[in-house]
Amino acid sequence: MINKINHNLEKAQLTYLWIGLTVSILVAVILPGGYFAISYTHMRAELETEAEINATIITGVVNANPELWRFEQTRLHELLSRRPHFGHAETRRILDGRRRVVAESMNQLPPPVLTRSCELYEGRTPIGRVEISRSLFPALVATALVALAGLSVGALLFFLLWELAFRRVVLAERQRREFLEKVLENGPHAVLVLEPDGSIAAGNAHSSSLSGWSREELIGRPFIWFFQGRDARRVRRQLKELTGAALAVANFEAKLTTRGGSSLYVNCSITPFVAEGQVLNLLVSIEDVTSQVNAQEELRLFAEDLTQQIIERKAMEEALRQSEARFRNLLQEVASVAVRGYAADGTTQYWNRAAEELYGYPAAEALGRSIFDLVPEERIRETEAALHRIRELGEPLPTGELTLVRNDGSPVSVFSSQVSVRLPGRPLEIFFIDIDLSERRKNEEEKARLEARLRQGQKMEFIGRLAGGVAHDFNNMLTVIQGFANMALVQLEPGDPFHTNFQEIFNAARRSADLTRQLLAFARKQAIEPRILDLNTTVAGMINMLKRLIGEGIQLDWHPEAGLWPVKVDPSQVDQILANLCVNARDAMESTGTITVTTGNRSLTTDYFSGLSWCTPGDYVRLAVSDDGHGMDPALLPHIFEPFFTTKGVGKGTGLGLATVYGIVKQNNGFINVESSPNCGTTFEIFIPRYTGGLAVAGHSESASPPRCGTETILVVEDEPTILEMTRQMLVSLDYQVLPAESPRQALALARERKGEFHLLLTDVVMPEMNGKELAQQLCALSPGLRHLFMSGYATSVVEAHGVLEPGIRFLQKPFSLSELASKVREVLDAG
Repeated sequence: MINKINHNLEKAQLTYLWIGLTVSILVAVILPGGYFAISYTHMRAELETEAEINATIITGVVNANPELWRFEQTRLHELLSRRPHFGHAETRRILDGRRRVVAESMNQLPPPVLTRSCELYEGRTPIGRVEISRSLFPALVATALVALAGLSVGALLFFLLWELAFRRVVLAERQRREFLEKVLENGPHAVLVLEPDGSIAAGNAHSSSLSGWSREELIGRPFIWFFQGRDARRVRRQLKELTGAALAVANFEAKLTTRGGSSLYVNCSITPFVAEGQVLNLLVSIEDVTSQVNAQEELRLFAEDLTQQIIERKAMEEALRQSEARFRNLLQEVASVAVRGYAADGTTQYWNRAAEELYGYPAAEALGRSIFDLVPEERIRETEAALHRIRELGEPLPTGELTLVRNDGSPVSVFSSQVSVRLPGRPLEIFFIDIDLSERRKNEEEKARLEARLRQGQKMEFIGRLAGGVAHDFNNMLTVIQGFANMALVQLEPGDPFHTNFQEIFNAARRSADLTRQLLAFARKQAIEPRILDLNTTVAGMINMLKRLIGEGIQLDWHPEAGLWPVKVDPSQVDQILANLCVNARDAMESTGTITVTTGNRSLTTDYFSGLSWCTPGDYVRLAVSDDGHGMDPALLPHIFEPFFTTKGVGKGTGLGLATVYGIVKQNNGFINVESSPNCGTTFEIFIPRYTGGLAVAGHSESASPPRCGTETILVVEDEPTILEMTRQMLVSLDYQVLPAESPRQALALARERKGEFHLLLTDVVMPEMNGKELAQQLCALSPGLRHLFMSGYATSVVEAHGVLEPGIRFLQKPFSLSELASKVREVLDAG
């Protein structure tokens, strides 16, 4: 800095010396030169003017008197001498065209001389010229005097500039130096003055306190000594560029190492002082920005943390928005749950599609409406109080059933739950989630109905099994009673006293056998032989018998439908159905009335079966029996097919008629529908599946041929000894050879012993060691072509499927009479 100030002083001296000399020279040269130039210009102008005036006068005279130019030249001298000289010595001449002097006013002029001329004309022809000359010597003398005065003035100005202006510059530079020293010393930052090589030349007190070294210790040290690593390389590069005039100023931040080894963040500004293209010094201003850097770092970390929080919050808000959008879309698409959203005052804000369907309000119409539009009038006060508790206390509404009002005014029962949503910065939202109970109640009713039907079916199945078991055991006993009574009647004469007794025993056994057949029909254990029938033909064959059955006081109407589909059913079962239904209809009327029997084709769908049990869609043939009797109470309908259930008086019915019909229909994969109400009569509809096979339709079965006796050998197998003995005696009475066996093992032994010397196997179906079918298979292996006849109290899975005999199976139902046994045995033996 001092070098700079001294350099400025030297430069100021030279500058003011040069200025003083320049001003003095300019005054000494320019003043006389200017004076001479002005004098010269003025003199030349006067001479030119004078020459023109003289030329004009002489031209006028010559043109007026041409002879004067040639012969009277003395008068031209007079013309030249007439013009005044203005106090200056002049020489005037008139020259002709050949440059010869014609006239002259001669004065002796000291040199130098200034001459000006002007042409003379005669008409338009030049004939000569006029010249006027004047000496410049007086002007040069005056110029010399002016130059002397200019030198004096220049010397005076030089002295004044040197003495006054230069001293002011020196004083100003001194004051500037003192001011800069005070500024550097008292400034807020550390300041160092560097030499061009980067060493420290001077420093203020702040530089000492910042670095930890005294001023004396700082002087001479390299400036880059305070920096390490990359910062040191950058400082070296900056100094090099500054000293090479590549940079005007350098500003950078770096980490400065103090004497104690600690590091400070500093902001450095380096400014070069250049004189005549050379860097004299470098001024370094160092500001400690450690606290600012730390604050910035903390602020940066805070900003990063805040930014991360903002990002996370934005992400959470976006996730919440997306979740809310997905939730709203999900709620919008839920078909079975109506969702209603309300503001705190009960204004509708959300309404999904299920709510549209449930309450009858489109979303566009529902939004903005009040919650009270759905509330019955008697519950408005209660709803207002509930909303108040939600708003003020946050108390949710209890979950439960509600009755609300649809758009059309009709009530709707819903199971409703309420949720309040309180989010920061958002108003309270109240959501109601409603489930329509109409469908649920319908399902519950349907479930209860199905369960009742299942229980009813299970009960009927249980009763059927019980009835089948009872009938089996009862049939075994009836077989013995009926068989021995039948043989006794054959042996006794009609007039014998015991004949009447045995006849009553036989008749009672027959009636008991009919009762067991009804039980077996209900239990679907009755052995049947289905045939392909035209139901119109079968029913028509029974009309006369039915008329005799119901009596003359009741009219029987028969309405068959043409083109009836075929069915596959045992004709005897059709007879049982019609007989039981017509008798039941007769008993429902007082003494007169009408029973109507109709048939028809029906293609039924699931809609028709909504109130019926155990049925499937398809094509059916309908057989209906209707009466106009007193009808039945609806409470009785679920029990009418139960065995022994009857509304008739004591002794007027067994309670098995409708149970028998039920069992027969189920055995043939059909179903029954009953329609009845008090005083409106009753209609029983029997639906039997349509037969779609290709076999020919059979008519009503013809009566069997009279039984015949025979001489063939019959192997009888029965585990009940009494039945075995009874059967043996019956066959012996018919002239057959009988081989009795009490078990399948004994029967096989007899077959091996006799080597197949028998023609028919008559066997019970259910036996301890093996069933009758297995026994027949083993005996057929020993004696191919052996015929067999099964007998049982009821059909079992051994010989039937769901009560229907397998093809080729011959079956004799217990109990049987002598004639039935004879007929069945002869039928089997005579079969080809």
